[in-house]
Amino acid sequence: MSATLRPARSLADELRARSDENLRELFLLRPDLLSPLPTDITALAARASAAPSIARVLDGLTTWEIQVLETIAVLSEPVSMEALLAITGDNAIAPVVKFRALALIYMDEEHIRILNSVRESLGPEPAGLGPVGFGAKDRWLKKIDAAPPAAQAMLEKLTWGPPRGTVSDTKKPTSTISWLMENQLLVPIDGQTVALPREVGIYLRGNKVHRERFDIPPDFVGKELALEDVDSAA
Repeated sequence: MSATLRPARSLADELRARSDENLRELFLLRPDLLSPLPTDITALAARASAAPSIARVLDGLTTWEIQVLETIAVLSEPVSMEALLAITGDNAIAPVVKFRALALIYMDEEHIRILNSVRESLGPEPAGLGPVGFGAKDRWLKKIDAAPPAAQAMLEKLTWGPPRGTVSDTKKPTSTISWLMENQLLVPIDGQTVALPREVGIYLRGNKVHRERFDIPPDFVGKELALEDVDSAA
């Protein structure tokens, strides 16, 4: 059984609000949290957030569950279920319930917050998306369709990742790079690297995070063998 949604300011707050049954569920899902026995809820929250424990949990997730977790990680926090499902579809509801049971996320009112350690475990560019930009959407959105052909080609090249590109000097960019940076469609990372802002990448992907969703398990078709073949193999 999953915990009832209640507002929480931190994972520790949410764990304190969980029933004994919900905590038992967490320990069944993540038995490493009991070794050694945590002294209190604060210690339990710290252990549940530790990178080695998070890595073990992520290793056990399906491809689709990782995709949903990456989508949560790249959206502006706190993430509303409406915003998440607009990208993933309703098949993401079950993974979200599972993530909460696993203490990978917690609920702040009706919004999702992901643990920093989970975000870090997913890497700096989850789903091949770049860093968060600082431009106003209404500004850069108007510029995308008006981008010169060379700028559009650059955006297309970076859309599905990797989101970074190398330039000779970000302080003395070419006209194309200069136009993209001036219109907040590229951001400088260092003196020779530019990146496609995360929100621009999602927009260019057609409001998608992943090119292909794996929310429907593939059909596995077994090979039919004659009984004598099985006997001979044994």
